[in-house]
Amino acid sequence: MSEEELAPLLESKICIPAEEKNMISRDSLIQRLEKSEEDVIVFWAGAGFGKTALMAEFARRHSGHCGWYRINELDENPHNFLQGIRLAVSKAMGTNFNVIKTRELEEDVGELYRKFLSGFLLRLREHVFYICFDDFQTIENECVYKFIESLIEYGRGKIRLMFAVKGDFPRFLAAHLMRQRVLTVCARHMQFDGKETGLLLNKITGKELPGTLVERIHEYTRGWPAGVVFAGIGMKNDGSEDRRPFYFDESYLYDYIFCEIFRKLPADIQKFLAETSVLGEMDAKLCDCALGRSDSEQILEYLARENLFISKQKGRTTKYSYAFVFSDFLSSMLKKERKEQIIYQASEYYARRGDWDRSFPYAQTYGERQVLQIKCLGQFSVKGPSGSVAFRTRKTRELFACLFFEEGRGVKRDTLMERLWPETDRERASTLFYTTVSYLRRALDKSGVADLLVVENQTYALNLANVNSDLSLLMNWSRYAGAGHIPENANIWEAASIYHDCYMYGEDYIWLAEYREYIEQIFLQTMGNLAEIEMNEGKYKQAVLLLQRAAGVDSYAVFILEALVECLLLAGDIRGAKRQYVKMEKMCKEELGEKPEKSFEDFVKLAKRRRERQNGAQPDC
Repeated sequence: MSEEELAPLLESKICIPAEEKNMISRDSLIQRLEKSEEDVIVFWAGAGFGKTALMAEFARRHSGHCGWYRINELDENPHNFLQGIRLAVSKAMGTNFNVIKTRELEEDVGELYRKFLSGFLLRLREHVFYICFDDFQTIENECVYKFIESLIEYGRGKIRLMFAVKGDFPRFLAAHLMRQRVLTVCARHMQFDGKETGLLLNKITGKELPGTLVERIHEYTRGWPAGVVFAGIGMKNDGSEDRRPFYFDESYLYDYIFCEIFRKLPADIQKFLAETSVLGEMDAKLCDCALGRSDSEQILEYLARENLFISKQKGRTTKYSYAFVFSDFLSSMLKKERKEQIIYQASEYYARRGDWDRSFPYAQTYGERQVLQIKCLGQFSVKGPSGSVAFRTRKTRELFACLFFEEGRGVKRDTLMERLWPETDRERASTLFYTTVSYLRRALDKSGVADLLVVENQTYALNLANVNSDLSLLMNWSRYAGAGHIPENANIWEAASIYHDCYMYGEDYIWLAEYREYIEQIFLQTMGNLAEIEMNEGKYKQAVLLLQRAAGVDSYAVFILEALVECLLLAGDIRGAKRQYVKMEKMCKEELGEKPEKSFEDFVKLAKRRRERQNGAQPDC
């Protein structure tokens, strides 16, 4: 680019930005910067944190002693960079540093820089001189880095450099950082506090907003300046003081995030951001499992290093999370079906680890998001978004029940034909099978759950990522109770009310018999485990109710009846315990032909010993 073409561009790059209309003064932060003694200040944060605005406010306060230079791709050329610095310093100091002429371009750039530096240092007066570099992340040229390092070394005590950086921290400053000569102003420093959020919103809207609304917006944005600005603009345009901060997608905020940040990222990073947005607090192993990949740790580190959407908390395990405003935007880029798959996988991940407090919220969210609702612990019913699924024939209904019974596992065509038409010749059974599959597809399509049936290599399965059932809820509770743990805020009576009758009551399928008994045992064991947890916490009356519910399902389950006798004794209901023991004794004689293993006195001793072990337990409620 010629000297004439470069001149107007350079002039626009050396002007300190004027004060922005929709910003407030950051007095306390500016004062902190002025009191600091480091030679270099780095404003290091992602888009929308007000790096340029903050640095410009500082520069305006030191007019005459501060040069401004906005970096772009032209400055990768060391001659252009040097030209820009000389103009910026000349403008600020009112001193005519000679502009590099075209004929000088052939001269060694290092020699040109030394001439400039010596002249610059000679002209410095008693005041500290500031040089501000905006958008410095654009620079990757080692020669330019050397220019800047010499400014730091030779200008110590006279020159302070300021950088606004979006992305990775400038690595060439690492040595100066180690010597404590660099002050980093990170995203957390530039976030608005509650008071600043209120001041900015009031300034934009021209109104004194309710404190509760300001607080909600501050929490939702985590004080992200761009988020607060767009919230204010949205309320001003909407004219409503009661506007919830969760409607930002109706303003221009999502457009800002998309255009300024999201669309500039590689496609794989975009996909990762969108898919992890539904996970809340996360770590690399959770992301790998929920997303089915193995490189989450590297990507999370990259995102944190580049200040992209994410915040990082270090502990025994490094955790990451998105601000609400970012997670809402990112999740809007994700298809509903994929969200449900990820949430399901996250629930399974924590369940396998026995971390029920984390698994339970995912399981609950997963249940709320499903498109197909199945009740099978009692009379079998299937509902989609468009209402109940109307199965055209009994065999269509049985085929669906058979696939659901397999819990997402693929079943070969021949196996399904054998189950549904065991006494029909193969050719006839094949015709009936394909007709029934066709009927099933139509029924699911009409109910708004297309693509639920998955077929591959003559193997048939249901995509359970789109299914919610009382059976899956029972299985979740079974795992929680088996681990001896009730998730925080969970309602045990939800577990007690799941089982209404036997599995698929009213459906006369030969292949169901053994499974019905298995599911009933799962429920009984779950109730027994939950009752044991309640007893260990001294909540005997609640445990009694759980055991009575289980006994109502199977009055011959000896382990439930024994636990009920002991629990009634612990609850202080000696008469009730005696009556329950007599009933159990009668049942054992009639059904098993023998007395119970334990006498009533044995149960009294068991209850006494438990009481003694629980001297420090919570009182009965």
